[in-house]
Parts: sequence; C-alpha cells; structure tokens
Amino acid sequence: MDFEDTFTYSVTRAIQVPSLKGKSNWIIYPNPSELRSNVTVGLINPSNYHDEPIIVRISDVRGINVSYSANSVEEVNQAVNSYLETAISGMHIVQLIWGDQNEQLKLIRK
Repeated sequence: MDFEDTFTYSVTRAIQVPSLKGKSNWIIYPNPSELRSNVTVGLINPSNYHDEPIIVRISDVRGINVSYSANSVEEVNQAVNSYLETAISGMHIVQLIWGDQNEQLKLIRK
C-alpha cells in the first residue's frame, strides 16, 4: 500500500531447485527442537544407503560422547531420541557413519 491508499499485486512464481549433489544425505527435524520432544532423522537421498550398519555418534558442547549401532533408519531415529531423553539444551552434533560415508548434523535443543 502506498501513501495514496492504492496497491498493486506482483506476479508470484514457484520454482523448484534441485538439491546440491554431495551436500547432505540426512536431515533432522524439527531443528531447533524443544527439550523432551522427539525429533525425526530422515534419509534425504535413499540411493546412497544400501542397508549397511549405521554408527550413530552424538556429542554435546560439554564433550559428552555416546555411540549407538543401528541397522535401519528407524533404529537411527530410536537411538537419537533415546539420547535426547536426557540431553541438556544446547547444540548437539550427530555423526552418522555408514559404508564408506560419513555425515555430521547439528541439532539445537531449546
């Protein structure tokens, strides 16, 4: 709206942008998340996972490190949420290692 109480609409367009290759295979949401709430760990690019065992390493800013072993994405979710049941607020680093790949995700707990 301008000073003369008139307005105009602009054209709105939706675009779809392909993801960048090699940037991320996993996502954690919601992020940031509330204490005592569950998160979901999702596999963005399933073609990069071939049913290998997954090592889940989680650390916080105090240097506390916990490791889990998982055989599926669902087990990764269970491991991360198990850790978060007693986690403090702050930043947590979730490292996922499978096959010859490795990815680190940052998770913020309020």
